[in-house]
Amino acid sequence: MELSTYNLYYFETNIICIVLLLTVYFIYRRNERGAEKKYFAAEIFAMITYCVCDIAAAFFKGMDFTGVRIVLLTANTLYVAMPLLIAVLWERYLCLNLYVLGYKKGIFEVLFALVVFIFWLVSLSSPLTGFSFTLDENNVYKREFGAYIVPLVAWSFLIYLAVKVVLLAGRAESYEDKRHAMTMSYFAYPPMVCSIIQMLLYGATVAQVGMTFAIVLVFAIDQMNLISKDELTGMDNKREYQKHMSVILPSANNLLVCMIDVDNLKAINELYGHLEGDIVLKKVSQILYKSAHLLSSPLYIARVGGDKFVAVAHDCPETVGKEFKEAVEYEVNRFNDDSNAPYSLGLLIGISYQIVEEELDIDSINASAKEALQEVKESKKA
Repeated sequence: MELSTYNLYYFETNIICIVLLLTVYFIYRRNERGAEKKYFAAEIFAMITYCVCDIAAAFFKGMDFTGVRIVLLTANTLYVAMPLLIAVLWERYLCLNLYVLGYKKGIFEVLFALVVFIFWLVSLSSPLTGFSFTLDENNVYKREFGAYIVPLVAWSFLIYLAVKVVLLAGRAESYEDKRHAMTMSYFAYPPMVCSIIQMLLYGATVAQVGMTFAIVLVFAIDQMNLISKDELTGMDNKREYQKHMSVILPSANNLLVCMIDVDNLKAINELYGHLEGDIVLKKVSQILYKSAHLLSSPLYIARVGGDKFVAVAHDCPETVGKEFKEAVEYEVNRFNDDSNAPYSLGLLIGISYQIVEEELDIDSINASAKEALQEVKESKKA
């Protein structure tokens, strides 16, 4: 059976999507753990089913042999209903993945999911009712009203979930939680855009391209974060800090670098255990992130060592360093007043402000900031 150019287009597009989805699945299966894993896997296989149905619907369209009508009815029915299942599976995945950030299913989600379920049942009845499509006597597919409504319902649900996740990210205390939630919100947009294009351009098959792109995008961002982010705090690591400095240094007129050290972290680890030390580091990252973004000139924050953090700003007044230190001290005092911990949190901050000259490099900048921090440590001992 020879493939026409039209069928070849459908075949190649869907095969590329399937290969990408399977690649993501096998990498994800090897690296990820947790209850949400099964929903992410189910999401991928729902998309693969969508692609397979699209191939079958295009390949067997207009053919006439025993059983072909049943194949076409099945393929087209699953094809038009699958976006609804994909939306519901993503909501389940978000619920488990973002549970620790306070994501909970509310009454609106329940009602929306009920609407989605009703449209799912109605879509499955299309072979009998002609809600989403009909097949003429030549087994040629024709869109009906439901083929436009079903994707709109599915992607409206996803957009609602994306907005909810963005709001959740806005309330997150740590940079890590904010970054993770924002990554999850990106999933809704590519499928929606591509589905609109597909509805407007009859014969185009791009909805699955948008779905595949969304999965790959979310997965790729998470994988990149594993390389560039500190695993414990979610902040940029030393590698990303060096990259950030190499980007801003050539064009900066002045540079503010604050080197921050967690006071007595070694003693906390020895007396109360390394798990408590990890809790301290997470709290420190939250305090630094909050303090850095309350100022008129926000600072870039990274964790560059075990108990060491760095805050950087460029082309800013020298007073920003003092403002940052005061903001951090305020948050630390507030934590100590409200905390029931058997220790007091303390941060030592060395501030280096330099006019950028040609001979200034990253090593000399770091050395100056470390020297400023060492002076703070020595004055504390005195």
